[in-house]
Amino acid sequence: MRLLRLLMILFVAATAGCEIQEVVIAQPEDIVVAEVVLAAGEAVQTAWLHHTRVSDPNADPRVRDADIVVQAEDGRVLRFDEAADTMCYVRRRDAGSRVLGTCYVAIGASSFVQPGGTYQLAIETADGRQLAGTTTVPGTFAIVQPATGTATIRANTQYDVVWTQSANTWVYVIDGLFHGLRSALSPLEVPHEPLLLTGLSISGTDTTVAVPAEIGIFDRFDSDLTAVLVELQKGLPANVDAEITVSAADRNYVNWVRAGSFNPSGQVRVPSIHGERGTGVFGSVVQRSVVLQARD
Repeated sequence: MRLLRLLMILFVAATAGCEIQEVVIAQPEDIVVAEVVLAAGEAVQTAWLHHTRVSDPNADPRVRDADIVVQAEDGRVLRFDEAADTMCYVRRRDAGSRVLGTCYVAIGASSFVQPGGTYQLAIETADGRQLAGTTTVPGTFAIVQPATGTATIRANTQYDVVWTQSANTWVYVIDGLFHGLRSALSPLEVPHEPLLLTGLSISGTDTTVAVPAEIGIFDRFDSDLTAVLVELQKGLPANVDAEITVSAADRNYVNWVRAGSFNPSGQVRVPSIHGERGTGVFGSVVQRSVVLQARD
């Protein structure tokens, strides 16, 4: 009660002799968000553009007829064209038929994005906005355990996937696509088949992940997956195949998807694309994959 009274006194003292001013709240600005992450060696590169819709939730979020160009250090250019949304993302079950944005792709680009290369992004929207960014792709690396692209491991055990260090990498993102979990864990309910789970190696020098125990860190708040994740702590069940993809990611990617150490509002997105009424991420990754087959 004393604290409340003190606050009231301070407020009265601070406002004494002041006139109340009319305050005009500015209309939120419409921003274009561009999310472009280059993947070294991939034949198809994607870009996802959308409006924020903060000023009008019912406005069209699509960004049509944008000119998107990525230029390499040697002057070569890669141009993006509009494509089906499914080429950029997998639609969630709760998305319904809503339009979420516009997908752009560049096809036939397998030799364009190289590990260690630096690339410039230029975007010009139909209404004249110009956005730009720069990314340096992480260096090449190799998975050394297992030594081959496909390995058979003992069922109901953990297996360490190990890789060499990649230069200019801030973090390694590990995706596991698990085939056969519904049958292996029956009668436990597995919501998707195959099931995609994601893990994280928290620094550029951490080059080992235990499969499957350390995959699924980003899925632990999904109540539909709790029982499945608990079972996977025991090891990879018999007759389950796991496609493990390790992605070495640059600083731009990490800054866009990271969470703050204390941030009640959620993720802290640090943009690497800047320009007139626009923002976003221009990042890059290098990916390597193996398949683990659990057998009795």
